[in-house]
Amino acid sequence: MTPGRPLRLSGPARIALGAGALYFLCFAVLSVAQFEGFHSRSYDLAISVRMLWGLRHAQFHEVFTDQPWLAFHFEPILLPLALLDAVLPPVNWLLCLQTAALALAAWPAYRMGARVLGSPRGGALAACVLLVYPVLSGANLFEFHPVALAVAPGLALLDALDRRAHRQAWLWAALTAACREDGFNLLGLALLSVPAATRSERMRRLALAGCAFAAYGLYVGVVQPRWGSLYAFRQWFGGLGATPGAALGFLLTHPGAALRNAASFSTLRYLLGLLAPLGFLPLLAPRRALPALWTLTVNVIGGTTSLDSHFSALAIPGLFVGALYGAARLRTRLSPLWVEGFFGAAALVGLWLFGAGPLSRGFDRKDYAVDEQSAQLATLIAPIQAAPAASCSVPLNVIAHVAQRPRVLPSPRGLGEVDFALVDLASPPVLGSDAQSFQRLLHERVAQALGAGMRIVDQQGSYVLLRR
Repeated sequence: MTPGRPLRLSGPARIALGAGALYFLCFAVLSVAQFEGFHSRSYDLAISVRMLWGLRHAQFHEVFTDQPWLAFHFEPILLPLALLDAVLPPVNWLLCLQTAALALAAWPAYRMGARVLGSPRGGALAACVLLVYPVLSGANLFEFHPVALAVAPGLALLDALDRRAHRQAWLWAALTAACREDGFNLLGLALLSVPAATRSERMRRLALAGCAFAAYGLYVGVVQPRWGSLYAFRQWFGGLGATPGAALGFLLTHPGAALRNAASFSTLRYLLGLLAPLGFLPLLAPRRALPALWTLTVNVIGGTTSLDSHFSALAIPGLFVGALYGAARLRTRLSPLWVEGFFGAAALVGLWLFGAGPLSRGFDRKDYAVDEQSAQLATLIAPIQAAPAASCSVPLNVIAHVAQRPRVLPSPRGLGEVDFALVDLASPPVLGSDAQSFQRLLHERVAQALGAGMRIVDQQGSYVLLRR
């Protein structure tokens, strides 16, 4: 580029950037509408919101799972986000940031697509295929998770290693690992997925990969069991053992336990949802898809095989790069136009079958609508929001709206012990209980709270607001 002259992008590059901008506008609106309409499906968003508030107030403890912040997950990316959270609109900015981070993955996808598929047109196609990938939108619309921020740097890491831009690779590796401890495994597998030019380079990569795996093992094998509650581990892998070491030992001595999960219908549907939108092309380049192996293995063993969640976010870079190299191999036998047409058609069919966005068959506008119940809840939580130091117990779909305070609990925990309690008397049962017994429990807890000195100050629909 001539000094003083502006950078001029090619037409395909503009298409890739335009697709990223369109993705951001669409999913930022959907994410915020889902939150404002009180359609949250868990308290994962509340965990991040409360954690950012706690970091700003020197409270390094995760209150929902009762463990030190560093033992919940390795997510140092939250430190700079906590500073931003002090000056930006609560919660909404976090959802928009996640959407922007996922949209930015379009650029490394374009760069790698143009190089591997042999033309800028292939790069634009690659960016569009990534942006309509169901797992990407599924992670985007499922609350907020720092691991979703790792998709773009994870893909940039694979791109940099492929170009042998090692300094850039280390920058992207650090950013990927800062989003979650699993990033260390992605780095290790990424180093093994790219062919080495010389024997010395291969040995160096093996050593670096070993260090990355050791860092992950140190965290999950020592830090989490010693200082953490292992809440997430026991939720998904408790049937295998009380600690990661015990679970690993069980799997080594009882490999059939993993095979049973792998052969289940939910696992097969999960793998179909991962591979079909990419035209099953990662199967033609398994080494290039290697960085996805750890995430897929853990999900299959733990039964976390939902496409519309964050669990598969770190599998995206490896599967996508595997698909690009699979398409490149297919180009040696078929016309480039045929291969690109197949790649694009598979992405569109996969979007409709498995996607979470507006063009998918599973999209439901009600999940993003501000309805009568949304208005009722906004009115009911106004007194709680006006008292940021007060403790409260609220339902899961409300908790992220009031999480920036010292003590907040998911209902019906803490009823009778907090300053405010919001109860949904028509709440569906939580896991492990039937509807009738859960409804009886709610009414008993409300009666106990009233007996402990709380009073009903408002009631709208099935929601009751109590105050001490």
